[in-house]
Amino acid sequence: MNHFLEKLHKQLSEMTETEKDAWILSQAKLLPECRQEDFYKCICGTKKVMDMPERDEIIQFCKKVRNEDRAVLYETHYVEFDDYGHFHDEWEHDFYDPENAMGFLSSVFQGCHDLILLEEFESACENLDEVLDLQFLIEDHPDTDDSCEDMWMDLDMAIHERLLEVNRDDLLRDYIEACRQAVKDRKKAAEKIVSALEMTLFQDCKPERWITIITDQKPLLNEIKRKLAEDLGRCKKEFAEKSKRDQYYFGSYQDKELISHIETLIKFFSGQA
Repeated sequence: MNHFLEKLHKQLSEMTETEKDAWILSQAKLLPECRQEDFYKCICGTKKVMDMPERDEIIQFCKKVRNEDRAVLYETHYVEFDDYGHFHDEWEHDFYDPENAMGFLSSVFQGCHDLILLEEFESACENLDEVLDLQFLIEDHPDTDDSCEDMWMDLDMAIHERLLEVNRDDLLRDYIEACRQAVKDRKKAAEKIVSALEMTLFQDCKPERWITIITDQKPLLNEIKRKLAEDLGRCKKEFAEKSKRDQYYFGSYQDKELISHIETLIKFFSGQA
């Protein structure tokens, strides 16, 4: 990349302003109509990444999701025999994304990655904070034979159901990089990073993919260790209190999984100097 930028800088320095203008206009002529306005905004400097939704669009999208104006559809049917005539005896289901909400999210994630490459860390962090905790209302498809057991679909479930295609490791690395660069208060940055690490969306991510961008900042690393220890104590206390009232309370499995995950993170971070 550095070699490419050096060559490009050298070439631009040898071009006249007229030649630069002519090249920009020639590229603009090749754009389809649907991309022309985005190209213009990039030239004006009001937009950093051409294929990424603007901040206002992202905020409006999230508002609609949280207001239940964006939903995914669930359809299930009992299948007695499969396509080959074999006895199947299973319920099969599908989820549908009628308004392409997941495609919108994919463009946000890719755009945030590009913003980080452009060192626009604050914008990337703000946009990722806006979308990572989204939960979509699950509605019944008109042709379904039964309803979904779940009322909401978070991004972890969307990936599992193959509605959303995203590399979790890359997404987590982008979020950590954006946080550590954009948030100057190390305590606040650690809280945001730990909150992401504890999400089900990122619980299976490989630490070796992102740990190197943390270990070179000892104050941040120490704050992350402190926050994890604090969260572990709080989660264990809450779990004990809930278990006293009902040993098999709703959500007990998820709470135990979170405690185990935090313990694993603490063990991992304890090996980092």
